[in-house]
Amino acid sequence: MIKYQRFLLCTSLLFVVLNPAADAIIIRHDRLDARYVKLGKEFRAYGDVVGAGSTLISPRWLLTAAHVAKEISPYTSFASIGGHHYAIDRVIIHPDYANNGRTDLALLRLTEVVKGVDPIQLYRSSDEAAQIVTFFGRGQTGNGETGPTAQDGKMRGATNKIETTDPYSIFFQFDKP
Repeated sequence: MIKYQRFLLCTSLLFVVLNPAADAIIIRHDRLDARYVKLGKEFRAYGDVVGAGSTLISPRWLLTAAHVAKEISPYTSFASIGGHHYAIDRVIIHPDYANNGRTDLALLRLTEVVKGVDPIQLYRSSDEAAQIVTFFGRGQTGNGETGPTAQDGKMRGATNKIETTDPYSIFFQFDKP
C-alpha cells in the first residue's frame, strides 16, 4: 500500500504538469472501460478546483498546476474534495513558472482541515525509472487507437511502467497488448 500511495503523487504530478487540461485518461482498446473507472474510484485525494484537478498532499494543502491556480479568483476560491467544499485562502505559484513555463506547479492552502480523506504522501526519491505507477484523471477518455473521443467527467485510473525521467517530467509509453 505504501508503494501504491508513494507513486500516486508522482503520477498526479505527471498529469498536472504534462497535460495542460489535466483531464484525460487514454485506455487500452482491448480492456473494458469499467476496469479503469473502478480503479479511479480508489483515488479519494482528488480535489476539483475551477474545473481542473488537484491532489491533497497534507490535511490543508492541495497540489495543482500553476495554470490552474492562476484561474482562481475571489469567486472561485474553493475546492471540492470528497463531496465537501473547502475555501482556499492562499495560492502559491512556483516561482519558476513565469520564468520558464516548465515548472507548472502551485500549492493551495485550505482554510480548514480535510477530514475523511488521506493525503498522498510526497515522493522524495529519484528512482522512478522502471517503477510501476498508478495515475488518475477525470474528464476526457478514449483509447490508444482513437485518442480522446469523449468528455464524460468520470475519474479513471491506469497503471504503467515509467521508462525515463528528467528534472521536469516522467515518461512512459503506451505499450502494445
